[in-house]
Amino acid sequence: MDSFAWEPLGTVAPRGLTEARLLVHHAVQLVAAVGRSLVPAREDDGHTSLVWRALRRRFAGQQVPGPRPWWAALQPEDLSLAVLADGKEVSRLALAGRTKSEAFAWLVEQAGALGAPAEKLSLSAPYELPAHSVDTGATFSVPGDGSLAELRRWFANADPLLGGVADGWAGSAPVRIWPHHFDIGSVLPLRPAMSEGDAATLGIGLSPGDDAIGEPYLYVTPWPVPEPLPALPAGGRWHREGWTGAVLTGSEIVAAGDGAAQSAAATAFLTDTTATLQARYARARR
Repeated sequence: MDSFAWEPLGTVAPRGLTEARLLVHHAVQLVAAVGRSLVPAREDDGHTSLVWRALRRRFAGQQVPGPRPWWAALQPEDLSLAVLADGKEVSRLALAGRTKSEAFAWLVEQAGALGAPAEKLSLSAPYELPAHSVDTGATFSVPGDGSLAELRRWFANADPLLGGVADGWAGSAPVRIWPHHFDIGSVLPLRPAMSEGDAATLGIGLSPGDDAIGEPYLYVTPWPVPEPLPALPAGGRWHREGWTGAVLTGSEIVAAGDGAAQSAAATAFLTDTTATLQARYARARR
């Protein structure tokens, strides 16, 4: 796996990121709406996904085709929405002090100015989001505790970390950010499958936290789930409530030590766990 510059984590405790995570999760829906409404549909729903752009430190949506192709992006550290075309930023909107509907109206205006069929834009999504006051008319706000910057560091570290595993795995899916659960990840195909006809896979990723685990965590989810589950390398544990996957929590990553130690712990969890599960599937076919 190629090395990269890991940003040390722990300035804000992993369990102190809930409000930042919810704010950004709801804000990301504005970008996802552009892909869902204006980008040609893909079978895997990739048109709704986002990617992490390290240089600009932001989430970028899929490109809208047309006479002047463009895309929307969200910078999490200051909660600002941007529209980009011709390789540059065309316009930017600070979300602080604005409602989600006001931000959406701005986005519709920008789409129209770029020649897109703005009337097709819709915030309606085929999934429910975790509850937050911005979904019922409250304005966005920027917490003063540095939690948005800390959340950004989690995604900035996860993107190359996951890419390092996926890039070396034949047939892997691109690393993407999915607006439903707001996780970043890839899918790794496994061959041979557990049984004839099975499409055996490993999902790898980082969640910034959810109702099940209230802090960022790395995960490896096998499908179909092998029984019995194999023992995991040191540091990982099996989560089995609602879904089955190996997890390494943010608290465990931060507790590893400085940035180099955190990077080593996260990397070892992903590489060792995927190798363990790959071997488990291979044995099941013998």
